[in-house]
Amino acid sequence: MASASALPSQKTAFVPASATVHPENRLAKSKSTIVDDRRTVKIANADRLMWYLTDDEHPMVVNAAVFLEQPISLQSLKDRAEELIKEYPILSCKISSDFHWTPCRYDPVEHSKTVILSPEQNLQEYIALKLTQGIDFDRPMWEWEVLSKPDEGKHLLLVRIHHVVGDGVALMTLMDHLLGKEPAVWTYKKYHVVPVCATLTCGNPCYLDMINGKWKTICGLLKLFLMIVFGFIIPIIPLSIMFMWKDPKNSLQMKEAHKKRVCAWSKDMSYEDVANIGHSIRGTVNDTCCAIIAGALHRYLEETTGKRPRRALKCIIPVSVRGKKERYHLNNRVGALFVSLPIGTKSRQRRLSLCKYRMDIMKLSPAVPVAMLFIRLTTKLLGNQLCKRLQFMYSAKASLIFSNVMGSPTEASFLGSRVLGIMGFVPLPGKLGLGVTVTSYNGFIKMGFSADPVALVDPGLFLRLLEEEFDLMRKEILDKDVETA
Repeated sequence: MASASALPSQKTAFVPASATVHPENRLAKSKSTIVDDRRTVKIANADRLMWYLTDDEHPMVVNAAVFLEQPISLQSLKDRAEELIKEYPILSCKISSDFHWTPCRYDPVEHSKTVILSPEQNLQEYIALKLTQGIDFDRPMWEWEVLSKPDEGKHLLLVRIHHVVGDGVALMTLMDHLLGKEPAVWTYKKYHVVPVCATLTCGNPCYLDMINGKWKTICGLLKLFLMIVFGFIIPIIPLSIMFMWKDPKNSLQMKEAHKKRVCAWSKDMSYEDVANIGHSIRGTVNDTCCAIIAGALHRYLEETTGKRPRRALKCIIPVSVRGKKERYHLNNRVGALFVSLPIGTKSRQRRLSLCKYRMDIMKLSPAVPVAMLFIRLTTKLLGNQLCKRLQFMYSAKASLIFSNVMGSPTEASFLGSRVLGIMGFVPLPGKLGLGVTVTSYNGFIKMGFSADPVALVDPGLFLRLLEEEFDLMRKEILDKDVETA
């Protein structure tokens, strides 16, 4: 056990000691990863934002479930935790009142435990309950536990880290490190900004969806003209989001945040099939996943409300802005995109094309780096409450959040048990009622979601529609291509 007086050395980095991609001279230039002369580290502005956003309804905890072939012992889990805090000193620190990472006492009993569920208990309901629970700020802000359900033969490791420590990519980096794999290379592609596309969209392709109605069309054209004139002025991008039209009223938008959650995850989907669906139109895995989500929401809203949705719904997509040499870092290096999902489009081929088109437009815009800069500036200049209200106002423009994280492409094991799959759950900021996460591992993809039970009244139906949409897209697009060939 690490004692309270055990302080990291003066130049201990918050990355593994074996990380040869981080030479000492580069680490010395980074104030957010090096322990300074006071043996504490000042918390970064992006990390502080997650502290501001935390309350009873928003625990802001990133959760990941590692599905195991067999259970693992509690003692081996505690021993691995002791090794982990030596490799990542940030996992043995808490945040002081002046926003510095400060080493504190680590108790393995508080961070590692084993839970055996009875036949009456439901695994998904237990995880949904954990999604609503926060983490104590007076101790290191992470924990994990081994869940076993003997009657169903299911075993998994549930890892929980507060968003202050890192985002979803950071958690997956930690998972890869635990599994003995090299972290995936998350590099943000710095596209050359095409003047026409970037100016017209002003970092926001949602404006390309013209809204029905004459007066709204006129307002849209007026905004479009203003964006052409002021497109390259940096403040215009966050301002364009501030004055963005909200989504039409739907069940996913909450009037007030609730503390309850429901969660579920899909069967394994072939990564190759998902990629080939996107490649059929020169798209990516993200384009395919967005089309699957849009199709599932189209059918879900139609079945639950009895009306066919005819409008697009905006989705927040976090984007990692890490460089190749930052892939070991546990921190928040993320921007955000607003992308309109074509919920009202019935044709699957058309939905896929629209998703690719809107994602491509976003890649040509400076929205991601500007969003990251905006997060840093607002957190640094504004107080807790103002910053929180501003971020909630931005999230209110959308109806859901979608995150895609990439795990190990090959099979792995943890403490002697074969890993069968990995599933993550994204926190729901503001009044968003649905968060969908796509996680890849060993050639397969899992699609999972966490939602407010008031927003998603039938999670089983939505899960079934996600799986059906993948099967239908595979038949309509891939089988059609095979027949054509």
